[in-house]
Amino acid sequence: MKPIIHPDAVIGHRKPPGFQWGRECDPTASPLKENALRTLRPEFSSFGFGTGPVQRRKTFLRIPIHWIYKANRDNNPYCYYKPVAAVSVPCDDLGEEWKFAYTSTCEWLENFGQFFDLFLELWQPDELFSDEGLAEIRRFSRSVQTGKRCVGSDKLIRHEFVTRHPELWDSPLELLAQLRKYKLYKETTPVSQALEHLQLVIDRARRGERPEDFVQKPQGRSPYENDAS
Repeated sequence: MKPIIHPDAVIGHRKPPGFQWGRECDPTASPLKENALRTLRPEFSSFGFGTGPVQRRKTFLRIPIHWIYKANRDNNPYCYYKPVAAVSVPCDDLGEEWKFAYTSTCEWLENFGQFFDLFLELWQPDELFSDEGLAEIRRFSRSVQTGKRCVGSDKLIRHEFVTRHPELWDSPLELLAQLRKYKLYKETTPVSQALEHLQLVIDRARRGERPEDFVQKPQGRSPYENDAS
């Protein structure tokens, strides 16, 4: 068996494209969630792998897996990362088959793939996740089954950011500035309108509502559609 080479030894010395704290390496990307590095087993998170928010895609859930640049791992929010793969599972039955697939845009696949190809010979895709990661997926699945309202992934991340920063709840202007810094609110949205909506998000956070209680708008094609039934 070939020895596993740590990604940091191959690409970790590189600075992310457009490296500047507070800005994404990809202008269209959003910061990853605060617990991104805690949702996969230590065998993966110790090498810089983490997950993005659980996504709803019509009849299945998609859990994206990213590799976070070494320079960003000790500095939340995680703004510098590369998409690697995703795990999919039917919305209404987590007991069904979980499917793993690399993303079409995955760079350095030879290096990243050595981890997943090796461990997936021994484990099922659901065994890639930590207890915290599995609990998050189960909460999201329950939300789908109980018909919680649908929101987009950007709103999920926005809600989580607000929840994680109670020290800013009484300073909505400062909170709005932070959200815009990480492109979680459009600069073109009038301040009065943004503050009115932000107050609703703050109120939800005060009531203890969790970001996982909101379900994303279903989109995309299911990897299960071609399965024989």
